[in-house]
Amino acid sequence: MHPSDAGSVTYVQLGRLYPSPPESSRHNPDEKVFLFRRLFQGRVDPYPIRWEIWVDKSGYSPVCANEWWPAVCENPRIKCSDCGNRLLIPLSDQIIYDHLAGRHTIGVYSLLTNDTCRFLAVDFDDADWREAAKAFRSRRRSVCRRYIERVCLLD
Repeated sequence: MHPSDAGSVTYVQLGRLYPSPPESSRHNPDEKVFLFRRLFQGRVDPYPIRWEIWVDKSGYSPVCANEWWPAVCENPRIKCSDCGNRLLIPLSDQIIYDHLAGRHTIGVYSLLTNDTCRFLAVDFDDADWREAAKAFRSRRRSVCRRYIERVCLLD
């Protein structure tokens, strides 16, 4: 039986599973990208990137190779989802590496094309995140493994 199947939380850091938070360790970038792909298995044909405008508006949108190119992109007149020139960029290891290095923030479309999902992510940001995660864990009974993410940038 996996430790998290028994109701405990398993901490993940760079490909290793721990019953408690591990000490910081160094792994090469390929191992970190591999772990990201293993834990966050979602769609790879499109991927979203985080954007911000002004101080109070932000979100995620699929990355398009033609976005903002003159004579190709008609944004904002035509919504990206309605654009005939839309060319979605697939997720690559370099894009994941840049995300882990803090160069940009990407998201993952967790709902696959066959309407299945490989993971569920829940974000606890407040000072009481440990208590909130514990309460969530106690209410969520399933065969899913549960992981607590520790932020580990590449450098």
